[in-house]
Amino acid sequence: MPALFDLRRALAVVWTVLASALLCAPGMAQAQAQAAAKAEKRIALVIGNSAYKSVPALTNPINDAADMSAALRRLGFEVQQATNLTYDGMRRNLREFNERAEGADIVLVYFAGHGMEVGGENWLIPVDAQLKSDRDIDIESIAMRSLLSSIEGAGKLGMVILDACRNNPFANQMQRSNRTRSVGRGLASIEPVGNVLVAYAAKDGTTAADGDGRNSPFTKSLLSHIETPGLEINFLFRNVRDDVIVATRREQQPFVYGSLSRDAIYLKAALPVAPVPAGPPPDQMAWSFLKDTSDPTALKRFVEQFPSSSLRHEAESRMIALTKQQTEAAKVFEQRMASLAAEAQAARSKPAGPAPEDLAWDLIRGSKDPNQFRLFVEQFPTSPRTREAQQRMVVVAEEQRSTSAAMDKRLATVEAEQRAATAQMEQRLAALAAEAQRARVPSGPAPEDIAWNLVKDSKDQNQFRLFLQQFPQSPRKGEAESRLTAIESEQRSATAALEQRMAALSKEAPAAMVAGEIARSMQFELQRLGCFDGTVNGEFNAPTQNALKNFAKLASINVPDELSIETLKTLRGIDKRVCPPTCKAGERAEGDRCVAIAKPEPAEKRASAPAAPRKPAAGGGGGGGGGKGGKCFNFNGRTFCE
Repeated sequence: MPALFDLRRALAVVWTVLASALLCAPGMAQAQAQAAAKAEKRIALVIGNSAYKSVPALTNPINDAADMSAALRRLGFEVQQATNLTYDGMRRNLREFNERAEGADIVLVYFAGHGMEVGGENWLIPVDAQLKSDRDIDIESIAMRSLLSSIEGAGKLGMVILDACRNNPFANQMQRSNRTRSVGRGLASIEPVGNVLVAYAAKDGTTAADGDGRNSPFTKSLLSHIETPGLEINFLFRNVRDDVIVATRREQQPFVYGSLSRDAIYLKAALPVAPVPAGPPPDQMAWSFLKDTSDPTALKRFVEQFPSSSLRHEAESRMIALTKQQTEAAKVFEQRMASLAAEAQAARSKPAGPAPEDLAWDLIRGSKDPNQFRLFVEQFPTSPRTREAQQRMVVVAEEQRSTSAAMDKRLATVEAEQRAATAQMEQRLAALAAEAQRARVPSGPAPEDIAWNLVKDSKDQNQFRLFLQQFPQSPRKGEAESRLTAIESEQRSATAALEQRMAALSKEAPAAMVAGEIARSMQFELQRLGCFDGTVNGEFNAPTQNALKNFAKLASINVPDELSIETLKTLRGIDKRVCPPTCKAGERAEGDRCVAIAKPEPAEKRASAPAAPRKPAAGGGGGGGGGKGGKCFNFNGRTFCE
């Protein structure tokens, strides 16, 4: 079952790499939008009126105008900036601006100061206005329709931004004429035509705050979002609306009037997205997880999953080798059982020591292999344990069948999930292609999540130590430490149980039999570590001693050069091969196999062969860092890239 999950993880990584490569298309569209923005003609008029002469001055409009001018210049606007304008100054600036805005693609007017609604029409108030009567509004203020006429000729977008809805002191001192002419609170609603937007700092009929800091709440939020790459104009003002509502505790709500065409408009195009290099094929990715497995069932499923893979022969060879090892181990076990049966016949006359059948039963009672219980029944047909062994044989065989069925069912579920994920991915890619202007490339899985998926089901405590070293700040740290503690506790319990068992054997059985059991266990362990290729016979002979010395040298471990429980515990604490295989002439060791050494080509053949073209480095970068092509990291001796 762990091999099946390894295969699933490998396929998931392949799908992530494939999806990232396909999702690079929006980055090309964004680069095209950025190039188009540089070619646009953008004109802006920015006015900030603070020093009013007839009413108290405002603090922030000149700051708002200065900061807004700087931001617009960074966005490619030709900015005409003016502050504290009189009536004549505002008229003169508007006249100059109309001439400069002719033929522009984007035309923008920003005004910060006092504004008001009189008789259903909106007016912007110069600093020298007195407005003693409502009849003075026509000759002392600038109608907002003058601003609209300046921007209506824009080729792509005309925009008026008014931070002028402040609580107006002119309204309180203004005398009303006999005519029916209302003086409203804030500004009146407006319905612009064409590709024009009008943004108020506060919705019509309400007032806006000047603010306690350098900028008003409205302009402060506008400055924080207006230079965001890839932020479409409608979403720009949505973000500003939400910020101001929060900052003013829902007392002020910005509002935008007008409607645009379906074409997306960006004041700053999104940054281009570097293409993600393609990952290895699925079979190679899966093989990287399975090549060192000792489970022939996992290798069989790899062959079934990738029947045409170039790695199939290697997987089949390793599966055959593992099966052969298991068969040889079974033969050794049968020989041992036969030896125990013979010893049982010889020991029946001896009153001291446990019966051989009891020793054999203690060896296999916790086994999950039904063949071991079958051999016990054949060797000891009259034993009181025979009936229990038969029952255990049936139970274990049923457990194996249930496990196999569960694995088949799980594999079918995984395949169905993969098909569903493929269909969902295709739908998602189609939707992203239709919305390429606004799509954002999702980031890949975090390196710590990839590493955790590799080690979370491991029984190797070194895997979790490596995870904690590489990701000390990971949210998985606590879980990794718990798994490490649990594995160490299991190993300590197993060692203690072994010591108790060997102590019991030393009391119950003759010393020669106990020594033979320890020697045989050491030979098995040395054989598993690749350091012993002799016969497992329970004798602490010269080949066994030489294998033990070779193990201590290659593992760089101080091991007692004697037959002891401590030496056996040290061998069982190593969970990977230590000694390389002994290879024949013309072969070299590669992992736990011997492979043929490739012969060099003759000099004349190399000279006549054309030089292979050098391929550019993937992603324009190097190795573990990934350069601009994606973020990579090393874990447990392998390299992974998002």
